[in-house]
Amino acid sequence: MPIERDAVEVVISQQWGKVLGTRPASLDANFFECGGTSLAAAALTGSLRQALGCKLTLNSVFENPTVRGLGKLVRAAAADSAVPATSRLIAIKESGEGVPLVIAPAVGGGVNTLGHLGDERFRRPVFALLSRGLSAADGVALTSTEEIAEDFADVLEAQLPVGAVHLGGFCAGAHLAWQLSAELTRRGWQVVSLAMFNAPPLGGAQPTLETVVNDRLREVAQNAGVGELSAEAPFASLFRALGGVWDIVEETAADFEARTRVYAANTFAVSRFSPVPLDAPVAFYSTPDRLDGLDTEAAEPMRDWGSWGVGRLATFDVPVTHWEMLQHGPTLTHLEDWIVAAERAGLAVSNEDLPRLGVVYAPKGAATLPEIYLAAEGVCEIALIVEAETAAVTPDLCTVASKLFGNVIVLDGDAGSALRGLSLDGLTTFNDHLLDLVDQAEQDLGLAGSTQTRNPWDKLTQRHLLVDAGVSKVWAVGVDSAEDFARAVEEVGFPGVLKPRRGVGGGGVSFIDSVVEFDRVLAARLCWDGLLYEQRIAPGSHPSGVSWLADFVSVETVSTGQGRQHVAVFDKTPVAVAAGQGSDGSDVVSTTGDVIPSRLPAEDLAAVVACVDQALDALDVTWRVTHTEVHVCAAGVDVIEVNGRVGGHLTRLLRLVGGPDLVRLALLAALRTEPEPVTGPLSGAAAGLFPAFPQCSGAVLSRVRRSDLRQLSGVVGVDDLAVAGTSRADTGFRAANLTLKASGTAELDSSVQMTCRRIAELFAEDGLAQGPWPAQVISGS
Repeated sequence: MPIERDAVEVVISQQWGKVLGTRPASLDANFFECGGTSLAAAALTGSLRQALGCKLTLNSVFENPTVRGLGKLVRAAAADSAVPATSRLIAIKESGEGVPLVIAPAVGGGVNTLGHLGDERFRRPVFALLSRGLSAADGVALTSTEEIAEDFADVLEAQLPVGAVHLGGFCAGAHLAWQLSAELTRRGWQVVSLAMFNAPPLGGAQPTLETVVNDRLREVAQNAGVGELSAEAPFASLFRALGGVWDIVEETAADFEARTRVYAANTFAVSRFSPVPLDAPVAFYSTPDRLDGLDTEAAEPMRDWGSWGVGRLATFDVPVTHWEMLQHGPTLTHLEDWIVAAERAGLAVSNEDLPRLGVVYAPKGAATLPEIYLAAEGVCEIALIVEAETAAVTPDLCTVASKLFGNVIVLDGDAGSALRGLSLDGLTTFNDHLLDLVDQAEQDLGLAGSTQTRNPWDKLTQRHLLVDAGVSKVWAVGVDSAEDFARAVEEVGFPGVLKPRRGVGGGGVSFIDSVVEFDRVLAARLCWDGLLYEQRIAPGSHPSGVSWLADFVSVETVSTGQGRQHVAVFDKTPVAVAAGQGSDGSDVVSTTGDVIPSRLPAEDLAAVVACVDQALDALDVTWRVTHTEVHVCAAGVDVIEVNGRVGGHLTRLLRLVGGPDLVRLALLAALRTEPEPVTGPLSGAAAGLFPAFPQCSGAVLSRVRRSDLRQLSGVVGVDDLAVAGTSRADTGFRAANLTLKASGTAELDSSVQMTCRRIAELFAEDGLAQGPWPAQVISGS
């Protein structure tokens, strides 16, 4: 059995083993009696500082030369700083060449049974996840497998965003690993394989959370021979009693309660788990005593995994006991061999000898690092490039990116000169503010550019080109001072829009409808550089007659040397405007949703597509994926703007309905490679909803959990959620970022409207029930 009792001791034991060559035989083994020297103690100190992020000194090892002593020191330091003692992702084995193996925790929430997964038979990094809530400083334990999987996926995207993993789980941890596999797949990751160790059958009784907690307390008390617990303070009384009976790791009653509640929460979640179908191959390892202690003949019968028909299960018998299987050498060797075989089958295409594409990257763009990594598979080798300022502001970015793409190139100065020695076959970006840099670097490197027009993504230049080509009737005037603003309003008139010439997301926009509004903006705005003032397109209604859809759409287009493919058309939900609540007194303008497939009637769809073609011709666009927003109503169509990159949030929605990978298409276009024709109808319907707060300032008041939203019909993802007590600005003034999927448009309509009603109720304290959104959507039901 493992000696370690928690993640802190696992990390200490692991680093001890790296320094001395063998792991400690017990918690009280003395480092120096086991062969440690002063030099080895210094090495251990440095390793523990790096692995645990704690401020240990060399004297710490001399004064506390055991795993037990060092662990107590680390936990005490964590308690003083009110932060968890370890990361939520523990490295069991830090090095290796293969796709990482990530293990989900069992009901206890920890990693203390997994040490043998770090031995040399594994040719890959091995990591283990910790459940949320294991210490009092770590937050509240989660109580549904969907919520737990989303939390684990957030941890992986923040700390190990490699885009492809093997997953595993022991006992009930296998259930959590299965749900995590589904969640990562939904986010665009590749789950190469899943290993399940003694996963219990599914179904059976579904006790309440309170019942699980009380049963756990009674079980621990009975096993320890402890008498009756205090009814008023059962956790504290049991903690005090156990201190004289068992070698427990918890230093306080609060931490003991936190760990007990994690056990109960995981047990409660797994009791209600129903597996969804998986594409990844599954290895199911089973010992002879797997079903011991389970009441498989109860009134609420359990069903074993094979009867569910939800995955490709390969079963393997393990000739040891339940608690020995993760230390059984032949089983672990078989696991690594099986993983290698799955890896070869699932990642059959190598990126070696493929063209090399530079991607200039910054956070909050239209594609994430994992999406780029997966899209490049079999297409190209990625050379990831970041500006020096970005690398300085986000210091973890280069560390994370290097795990995916190898060395990261940091630009400091002229891009063309810095990139000249990289032997690039193409260059692209998924960030609007980097488009000009990429276009100029293409010219400097002698790469075929995607447009011959100078500054085509500048909205003023763009508007003039579109008007000159007869594609748009909207006139715009440049504004770089308060005096320019006054002259522009005199020339263009009311109503109009003052907005940045560059940038996305609705920041810095002001709608000017009257002299009063003009005077307010003139007095409030401090920064005038790089703006334009243009005529405001008269609002209309969606030609389909669906009243909750907005009067504009977006079109994703692949332009190549041979022509164009309009890959997808997305409808939108109404834009939310918080008047005067932005910086410099500007309005906060928020898009609130994307919907696919579009409901545009055939005639209007043809007009939109023709308009986009004419706009891209006017801007001389080739070899690029573009995102064009078009106003459409009974009065006709007009271009709102053309963005020279993939539309944000849309790749995931298109994937849900069986559409092509927009990021992959963008990489191909940047390499001047003709993509396969996009053919065939979409399957089902999907929507992304981003409900906006009507009041932008202040903290979030409503206490809403992910599970409150995940349980709604049609909701398949909750990727952002405004948390009570945090600033509304932390989520871009949005209450949540939801993904919905349905079999058809009628089902999607019902889910969208029901979701909007529920969001209005859940965030009532923040005014969503009284605000214009989601009332505009609800009124369309």
